[in-house]
Amino acid sequence: MTNNPNTDTVAVQGDWSAGAAGGDGEGLLTYIRPLLMYWWIIAPLAIVGGAGALAYSYTLQPLYRASCRFEIFENEMMRIGEQPGLRDAAFYYMNANPIDRHVVLLTSGNLDARVRTRLAKTWPGEVKMSRPVLLSVVPVKKAPQVMVDISADSYDARYSEAYVTALVEEYRDSQREEMGLIHEETVKNLRIELAKLAADLKMERAEVAKFEAEHNVQFEAEKSESELAHMRDVLRKARSIQTQRMIIESQLKLLTNANAATMRDVLDLTMYTTAAAAADDKGGPEWTDVSDWQKNEAELIRLNADYGQMRTVLKPGHPRLAELQEKIAKAQREQQISAELTLKRLEARRDALRMQGEALDSAAAKIESGMNLTGADKAKYENLKSTADHLKSLHDKVFTRIIDSSSTPTERYFSRIVEGPVSSSTPVYPVKSRLALIGMVIAGGIGMAIAFLLYYRYVRLYDLTLLETQFGLPSMGCVPLITDETQKSDPRQLNKLSKAAPLCEAYRMIRTAAEEKLGEGKVLLFTSSEQSEGKTFTSAYTAVACTWTKTKVLLVDGDFRRPSQRKLFSLPDSKGLAECLSDSSLDWRDLLVREVVPRLDLLQTGHADGHGAELIQLESAERLFKEFRDEYDLIIIDTAPINPVVDTLLLAKHADGVILVVQPGKTSMTSIQRALRRLGDAPLLGYVANRITASTEKYYYDSKYGYYGHAYHYQPEKSDQPS
Repeated sequence: MTNNPNTDTVAVQGDWSAGAAGGDGEGLLTYIRPLLMYWWIIAPLAIVGGAGALAYSYTLQPLYRASCRFEIFENEMMRIGEQPGLRDAAFYYMNANPIDRHVVLLTSGNLDARVRTRLAKTWPGEVKMSRPVLLSVVPVKKAPQVMVDISADSYDARYSEAYVTALVEEYRDSQREEMGLIHEETVKNLRIELAKLAADLKMERAEVAKFEAEHNVQFEAEKSESELAHMRDVLRKARSIQTQRMIIESQLKLLTNANAATMRDVLDLTMYTTAAAAADDKGGPEWTDVSDWQKNEAELIRLNADYGQMRTVLKPGHPRLAELQEKIAKAQREQQISAELTLKRLEARRDALRMQGEALDSAAAKIESGMNLTGADKAKYENLKSTADHLKSLHDKVFTRIIDSSSTPTERYFSRIVEGPVSSSTPVYPVKSRLALIGMVIAGGIGMAIAFLLYYRYVRLYDLTLLETQFGLPSMGCVPLITDETQKSDPRQLNKLSKAAPLCEAYRMIRTAAEEKLGEGKVLLFTSSEQSEGKTFTSAYTAVACTWTKTKVLLVDGDFRRPSQRKLFSLPDSKGLAECLSDSSLDWRDLLVREVVPRLDLLQTGHADGHGAELIQLESAERLFKEFRDEYDLIIIDTAPINPVVDTLLLAKHADGVILVVQPGKTSMTSIQRALRRLGDAPLLGYVANRITASTEKYYYDSKYGYYGHAYHYQPEKSDQPS
């Protein structure tokens, strides 16, 4: 380093290293510092917020909770009774996601209205007072069945418990009603389908009979009309007997050990179907007499009704009740005997029909043996019989489904209360300690937000004169905000302004302070703590101002990361400092841009390709700066920001003085302290406050460098006139 020993540099003082210390602790201190600085705002606000929330909790009406655990499990009989292809769409919906469905139903508005209507009968004066009821239904995790925890909060503990009890009962009733409607609709649809199939089956059988009648008369042309009628009668009787036998055989298994309701439905449907099947038989349908069984059933129903009515008025053990019980038992025995007789009669009827069918089948076979059908007629005949058989199969399936529906319970879900309902005598709301804590947190958060806003203003609009009072870093001058776009984009415009202009006065002040601090030194380096703080503009404008007193000035663009001087002076990209350092055979004088303004030469950055730090450390750098000193009165270097990169630290070793450019309202005190720490032993002359506006001007009025807000007139000396 070739620093001039006479240079008036500044030894930075003050305890700035703790505030700008690097490492993991720096980020934490950034957040802790404003809290410690403004604790006197945060603490009172938190206390007042907690006290206010606590006082507010005493004005709230308390809520009391009642809860229970409710289990819902599926009726397996309903699942067994269902047949794929015949189940109603509502069953699929219930199977989709049962726990979610039950939660939705329990919390529905319809169920709530039913519960309130029910409670209004026993709580007429309490219902309005107890509104609203806050209901919660939460599924129990990992439960083997659908299990939920139900809780209700209201202004009365007894009403909360009554609400939970009524909710469970109304839910059960609504499920039964829903399943009843679904069952009725399903049976209704099945009966409609059965009637449709019966009509189709009858029509198809008529087609078969017509075909047989038309073609059987062709097997023997000389047969008389009476023989043909006899043949048709035989075939009709055979079909009727076969149909009756199949129906009886398919239903006998359903009558074994069946209850009264099932037996009644089976007998009614069997009588209806066999009657329809035998309607064409001239002798009419033969049927088993079941009047005794029906008479016994009616008697049993009457006795059960009398017994149920008398139980409500007589005490248990009353003689009349005992007498009725004996009559009921006798009627049940007689009913059982009648059922057995009915079954035996059906079995006898089945056997008789089997024998008649065999005889008619034999006769039909003889008649059919004489048929003489073509191949096309045989195919048509087989197709007609196949269609009839298919319709018969569908008819039997629908019929079986109706019987199953009659014998299957109509409740799809069973439910029970596992725990509770129990109510608490202690209100669950408001929790005063929790509200007080929430109030403290909210008020404390507001206080912290105010603290951070104040601290942000503190660090952003910091009075930079404290750099001089606390750290011994003097101000080199203040530059006003340039609003003229022409002046902002071209430093050469500075020579066109009046020397009494505030901008000229500002840079004259920086030049004078820098010359005084440098003494015999020649190399002046400009840097900043972060990007976009104005170091490039400040170094360029200062270089122009220095041409007013210096014979020869060199401006070197030493920012290898974001070179900007050529853009300011509207110059094309070319070789520069990087090539001079990397190639000793090049003459740096050949790379200069001469006279960008009178007496000012510019050396561009060149192309370092990301190796700027390595180039500065070469031995050629020492030789290059020695040659600069020999040929120029002042060398000004524009460098990269000090905090992000290391290039500036290496270039500072060749400088006689370093000026730090800061921007009030943008540069934080933390960034400035960090830059001072990184500069270390560099010959720091002071700082320049850039882009001063009306809002930041007040921070500098008390400074000895205040200048442009006063209405005095500066008369430039002859030596200061720009050429």
